[in-house]
Amino acid sequence: MKAAFGTMLFPKPENCKELTLPHQRKLSIPDLPGAAPAFLTNHLATSKSPNCILVVYPNPIIAQQFPTDFSAFSQYSATYFPMQNAVEENGEENSTRLLIARELASLNSELENGSSKEEVFEKHKGPKILSASVHALLQPIPDVEKTELNSLLLKPDEDCNQEEFIAWILEHGYKRAPEVFDKCVVAIKGGIIDIWPPTEKQPLRIEFFDDIVESIRTFDAETQRSTKKIFSANIIPATIPRQKKKLLIDLLPKETIILWEDSNDIDDTSYPIPADALAAGHSFAGLRERLDRRNDIYELFAGDPPPPGIPTAALPISASGLQAIDLSHSSHSIDPELISKQRAIIIDSLTKQCADKKTSVYICLDTEGTLEHLASELGDTPLKLQLAPISGGFSYKSGNHKYVYLSQADLYGRSKRPVSDTNAYGESLQISSP
Repeated sequence: MKAAFGTMLFPKPENCKELTLPHQRKLSIPDLPGAAPAFLTNHLATSKSPNCILVVYPNPIIAQQFPTDFSAFSQYSATYFPMQNAVEENGEENSTRLLIARELASLNSELENGSSKEEVFEKHKGPKILSASVHALLQPIPDVEKTELNSLLLKPDEDCNQEEFIAWILEHGYKRAPEVFDKCVVAIKGGIIDIWPPTEKQPLRIEFFDDIVESIRTFDAETQRSTKKIFSANIIPATIPRQKKKLLIDLLPKETIILWEDSNDIDDTSYPIPADALAAGHSFAGLRERLDRRNDIYELFAGDPPPPGIPTAALPISASGLQAIDLSHSSHSIDPELISKQRAIIIDSLTKQCADKKTSVYICLDTEGTLEHLASELGDTPLKLQLAPISGGFSYKSGNHKYVYLSQADLYGRSKRPVSDTNAYGESLQISSP
């Protein structure tokens, strides 16, 4: 059994014709169950060549699962755009928002200055893929320009008044501590200053000789040991300023595709609009007006019923057709034998479907231990067991062939993996699986 990653779970291009959609500025499509939004997004990324794809969910918990789902199907990477941390202005979520805003600003600049799409794709390793809750879209974005203007660039062997540097650090939101274990914290140890800027993957150790920067190294926050010597460091404020009137959608480049997942629930008032969004005068209606003024963005609305007045297109994507094990409202959680029997019924049904060679079944598991256990339990089987955590199963039909994807939660009633965004910034925003 080989671990699956990237395109290993995705059908060959010749088997994806049924995913082709009409070229419409707005289009309604059927509901996308489980990890199907990530499946469709990968097809859009490879076939439409957009500059950016933004997948919007009505709930931040579900939006946070998307990058992990996407990694199972694509060679590209996806990043979760989190909600602004309203309690701590220098929270980890806010630095992620800044990094994304910075990348989008750079992407727009390159496109406006005449870079070809091929050049942009090569530099950014494909289109920019984002997931977010609609509530994150309503919050003001970080001010990239102001943040850069307020930053300090340090280099070894250059002058830097140590007392002035310490005063600047404390004035710009860093918290002083004996040791640095978290972002936005500084430890001052005589001629050595340990500091963790919010956009850095690792903290920095800056050594001074009088008022000259002698060296800059990264270090491991857990062991406190230096890891690598670097030749410059951009120290940004811990408290990141924001542009109250600007939203993420204002930074989206031309030829962006927005996929609204569960679009009929996107303005669900059961999840409150963030206070900072309300304070800045942003609303669902205002967000819609901004998008309607842009004619260089394409929108897909997945859900039932479809929005009125928008053309519809069929997609051969549906639920897996199997009754997955659900422990959320059941006493089955204390009866492993019953759960095992239900799993055997599902496995038997899937095996029968594979008999005519017109069905491919991928069982996507969260851990190597579960994969090895199930492989031992099944023995010789036509089912494909893969190490590829996904949030839920679905099926896709191409001509006479059917592809069925099942998640670990479908077979065991509950996922064992944590939900986390898998961005490129070293952030770790984890919550327990629902």
